[in-house]
This record gives sequence, C-alpha cells and structure tokens, in this order.
Amino acid sequence: MNGPLNEYLRSRFPDSKMDLFAVFLERTISMTKRCGATASINQQSWMFLSSYEALRAKLLEKQVIQSLLHLGPRSFEEIGGEVVQSVAFILRNAAIHDYNSEFHRLVDGRSGEEKKYTVFGKPEKIYSESESFPPPHSRVPPDCLLGYGCCYSSFPQGNEIRKK
Repeated sequence: MNGPLNEYLRSRFPDSKMDLFAVFLERTISMTKRCGATASINQQSWMFLSSYEALRAKLLEKQVIQSLLHLGPRSFEEIGGEVVQSVAFILRNAAIHDYNSEFHRLVDGRSGEEKKYTVFGKPEKIYSESESFPPPHSRVPPDCLLGYGCCYSSFPQGNEIRKK
C-alpha cells in the first residue's frame, strides 16, 4: 500500500491495518445496526495470525459468530490450488453470551462441491423450520429481541420469517 493509504489505515483502523480485507471487515461491522447481521467471505488469516489478535478480541467482545465455514483451500474452482485459504461467516452485531454458534471445518475437502455436500448433505447440522433461531438457550439482549421483527417479542420461528 502507498504511504498516504498506509497512514490513513494506521490512524483509523489500527486493529486491521495489515490488509484491506480486514479493514473492509471492520468497516462493515461498524456499519451494521445493533443486532443486525453481516456476512463475509475472507482470507482465513484473521483467525490465526498474531497481527490480528486485537481485531479478534474486539470482534468477540462485541459480536457473536452466528455460523462459520472454515473453507480452506480449493473452495472455488476459479481460484485453483492452495494459495487462497478462505473462511465464510455470519456475524450478529450483539454480544450474546453462551450462544451456540455453528462451525464447520471443511479444509480437507478436495473441491467446492465436496465442501458444499459436507454441509448441506447432512441435514442434522442445519436448523430446521421447527427450531427457534437462535437456539432458545442463548441469552439474547432484550433490545435485540424487540427490534428483530416489527411485532415479535422473541426471535421468530422459521415459517414466521418468510411471512414478513
């Protein structure tokens, strides 16, 4: 990155200044309304490198990971080989304690199709329409419950989501 951009990122995004994908992630989160969700497909490096430790800490303090697919290499046929290692995730902009996030480690899959089958080919890992979302044992902040749907006092069931 050039000098002026580097200085701007260092001053405005100290926790994600190392790479533009991390800056975009941090900026997207900052624009997400309270209790809203944001989804992204990024490089997996933010999950492991020590240079992103402050970003991870801030993220886990103020958001909850709703679901995460650790895709690893060979996830997209257009991008071959081991070079690009990806992760897809949904963040909820609320600190929900004891939330049961859904994680899938798909790094061993040999293709995007195989990884897709691993997740969607096993219905027991996907929420059914009869289950609450999020799981009922999660503690959801009251202001999130009231703002989720125009007239819901709790998170709607699967069928109720489609009615809105």
